[in-house]
Amino acid sequence: MNPGLFESFIPVIVLVMGLGYAGVVFGNGTVDGPAQMLLILSGTVASLLGIRLGVKWDVLEERILESLKNVLKPVLILLLIGSLIGVWIWSGIVPSMIVWGLKF
Repeated sequence: MNPGLFESFIPVIVLVMGLGYAGVVFGNGTVDGPAQMLLILSGTVASLLGIRLGVKWDVLEERILESLKNVLKPVLILLLIGSLIGVWIWSGIVPSMIVWGLKF
């Protein structure tokens, strides 16, 4: 059974409403933990909705793993670039470049 438009937006609605609520309750601290929990909650809602619509768990698991495979490569690249920049800052390369750039 294919979901209707409203059923398709239920996880998104849960996420947006939860983020709004977390923003009101936690303010700037929303990104410290509540946002991640809301992402997990909306993924759980999407999974439960899929099961309710008759999608087998094996298919859901397969699609989740496909999505993770597509996402992990860019995340790994970002982590490596962040580590490289951190090492440059820690070793003094970036501050040296800033000082050198301000002199000339």
